[in-house]
Amino acid sequence: MQQLSTILFLVGFLFSPGFSCLKAEDKEILSSEDHCVAYATPEKILFFPDYQVIGKSCKVNAWVENNENQSRFIINIPSNSFDSGVSARDDDVMKILDTDNYPNVRFETDWFSEGKIKKLLLDGLGEVNGVLKLSGREYQMSFDMFITRKGKKFSFSGTLDTNYTFFNLNPPKLGIFAEVINIIKIVVNLQSDQIIGFEKVINQES
Repeated sequence: MQQLSTILFLVGFLFSPGFSCLKAEDKEILSSEDHCVAYATPEKILFFPDYQVIGKSCKVNAWVENNENQSRFIINIPSNSFDSGVSARDDDVMKILDTDNYPNVRFETDWFSEGKIKKLLLDGLGEVNGVLKLSGREYQMSFDMFITRKGKKFSFSGTLDTNYTFFNLNPPKLGIFAEVINIIKIVVNLQSDQIIGFEKVINQES
């Protein structure tokens, strides 16, 4: 049964619309206009080495919480909303994330002073630390963020290179025909006009 499911997975993968452009240098993970979060992980499929699988969710809820003169940013994503284009793989991801018991992935930044927020926006880059809440566990994370501005709108882009081991997970088993490499890249791209409370923070900075 395991071999049959693996073969069906491979057939679905090979004939999926995105297969021909999965190589890392050819595949854009997120565009600058996206309000999404994605993961990318390399797989070796038969005689196709090191192709990058990308699962993306644009069902991202983001907002600002305030505490006196400090603010922090919250990002919340339904665990079952990541789409890689292959349903069998997405089902495996949902099992790994235990979506029945933990329906959301949540990231909470550290608290920022008004001065720190202003500096980040002016510099256009900086380190954003926080806690990722995933499958009932908490992980300290640090993203290198790049911030661009168009008029009154800001775009926040960040990446984190990590692996399954960091999350106390094993790479998914795909049988003898395929191998998932122990590498994960997390990519975030957020738009300020879709972050609830962001405009208020900016007005405070004015």
